[in-house]
Amino acid sequence: MIIKTSLSIIILSVFTTSFAIENTVSTIKNVTVFRNGAQINRTASKNISTGINEIILGNLSSTIDPNSIQVKGTGNFTILGVSHELNYLTEQEVNPRIKELKDSLQLIDRKLKLHGKLLEAYKEEKAVLQANKTLQLNERSIYTEELEESINFLKNQMSEVLLKTLEVETLNEDLNADRNRINRQLNTLNSNGKKPTGEIIVEVSANTATVAKLELDYLVRSAGWNPNYDLRAKDTKSKIEVNYKAQVWQSTGVDWNKVNLQLSTGNPNRSGNKPVLSPWRLVFQNANNYYGNGGRSYAPQSNRKYELVQDVKMKADEDFAEMPAMTTADFTGQSQNELNVIFDIKVPYNIESGNKKHSVDIDKLQLPATYKHYCAPKYDTDVFLLARISGWDEYNILPGQANIYFDGTYIGKSYINTQITKDTLDISLGRDKSIIATREKIKDFTSTKVVGSSKKEIMGMQLNFKNTGNSPVEINVQDQIPVS
Repeated sequence: MIIKTSLSIIILSVFTTSFAIENTVSTIKNVTVFRNGAQINRTASKNISTGINEIILGNLSSTIDPNSIQVKGTGNFTILGVSHELNYLTEQEVNPRIKELKDSLQLIDRKLKLHGKLLEAYKEEKAVLQANKTLQLNERSIYTEELEESINFLKNQMSEVLLKTLEVETLNEDLNADRNRINRQLNTLNSNGKKPTGEIIVEVSANTATVAKLELDYLVRSAGWNPNYDLRAKDTKSKIEVNYKAQVWQSTGVDWNKVNLQLSTGNPNRSGNKPVLSPWRLVFQNANNYYGNGGRSYAPQSNRKYELVQDVKMKADEDFAEMPAMTTADFTGQSQNELNVIFDIKVPYNIESGNKKHSVDIDKLQLPATYKHYCAPKYDTDVFLLARISGWDEYNILPGQANIYFDGTYIGKSYINTQITKDTLDISLGRDKSIIATREKIKDFTSTKVVGSSKKEIMGMQLNFKNTGNSPVEINVQDQIPVS
């Protein structure tokens, strides 16, 4: 028995030691978010000894693209190789909010279990009361007074049991409703299952003991951004104010804390192969060429230099008190290479992993516009106000949803479609209720005649417009004339 015990202790010790691998802590410094995917830049340092060393950078995202890993070093050592692995023994850190919600679920489950036991007890008590409805005393009938007293006792006890049962069932309904809400919130926080962590293993060689400083870049999936706009017009004589924003999201499993953020219009997941035209044969046998329009692009640093003032000392002056609040758009630089545009956000950002979208202000634009009214009464008698923007292609505007505001009032949503080759971009600013339009048939010009196999139909339509506004407007009216 002593030998077996000692052997098991030794085996357990070896087993435990084999998994006690020390990970090197790394920090995210820069993140470039593409329309689909993101490039992560990390730094780390490690004391290495003479000879060959293995540096394990752990607790990384499980969505790393192994082909995109790049490692650079600073110090008196040589990088021999880089590899990537998934670690199923070390799971990704759980969002503290997820832990709180799961603790709440456990508390609710305990209460529901306790209430289930109470309902079972009340059910047994109810059965006992029902079994004692027929009473006899020493094999003779109960006197009237005793019977009345027994009936009252049973009625009171049964009422109490039923009320307690109803109370517990009502509490269970509320608890189950809370449980459903918490589960929906957990799904929103991307808590479906536990994921492994990623590891990048760097093998280095050193002639003497030294400090190895590493910088690594890699691409991750489950991240991206979409453009979004706020369009504001004061009146039909002013410029269009465009607040250019990005909805940034990431569910890589690793939070981005105080990172330098860049947004790129590129998409590294699309193929960079040029299209090849093959003969188009009548039997429709086309060559299987898979290609895309994009290419992997790593955003260069912006050439424009912006300086972010960390400590701003506000003067106690009325002019400063009336200044509008700044946004990240005031600290955003832009640069452009041959393939895409990069927006460099000069304010550190926190973007936690999950399905939540973070709004990042990119730019503020004042675009000259001409305003026109448009109406197609056959389909809709409302008159629409259009803003026509020329030279829009100079501002790196992407297709996206837009919130429309006119004269300080929210009008609705629209869509900016920049996938056009026209020089002028038309943006709908919504319905102008100050102009009333009607489309009516004119009875004197409407008739139908049938002569033999021929049918002649005459139709007359009258379009009426009424301007209740303060200034004249020009309306582009479109209607249809039927073709025989």
